[in-house]
Amino acid sequence: IAAQFHQLPRSRSQAWTYGIVFVVLLHAGLIYALVTGLAANFSKYVPPVLEAHILEQPQQPPPKQPPPPEVKLAQPPQVATVPPPDINIQAPPAPSITAVTAPPAPPAPIAATPVQGIASTHSIPPYPPVARRLNHQGTVVLNIAISDKGAITDVQVAQSSGFSELDDTAVGWVKAHWRYRAATEAGRPVASTVQARVRFNLQEARS
Repeated sequence: IAAQFHQLPRSRSQAWTYGIVFVVLLHAGLIYALVTGLAANFSKYVPPVLEAHILEQPQQPPPKQPPPPEVKLAQPPQVATVPPPDINIQAPPAPSITAVTAPPAPPAPIAATPVQGIASTHSIPPYPPVARRLNHQGTVVLNIAISDKGAITDVQVAQSSGFSELDDTAVGWVKAHWRYRAATEAGRPVASTVQARVRFNLQEARS
């Protein structure tokens, strides 16, 4: 093919044409050779399988250890034992017990006593004539101050009867006639205050 190609006339257009034809023919031949022969040879070749084996190394026995040296223990010298001394422990004498008398109990405190009225002196005052004519009646409540001697030191009206003549008559009569026994604390008389009622009733006064 190459010889024929050199023998052909060499005009410029013909040279390009022959070159292209030559290249096509060359590629066609290579492709045909690969498809028919080379491909068959390549497909038939199968690489051999490689097998790897590990060789076992022979185990060497461990070196023998030398026997340990013999140790001779020296016997300690025998020491004569001394018996322990006898120790006598005496118990301490028991303490003497002396009877202790309890102190006498303190005297009981003396209870306080309230003020007490002397009944024989607590008389009813006479009815005021003006109140009788006006038919006035009622009850007077008095606050009475008593000394440590039992005497009345003051009388105040805590609640009025509603009529001044009845209130004044009650205050003056109690101050002049009533008597008390003084209250005591810890056995001693003390001043105190007591409340009393004086009643004025027309029916009782007429009787």
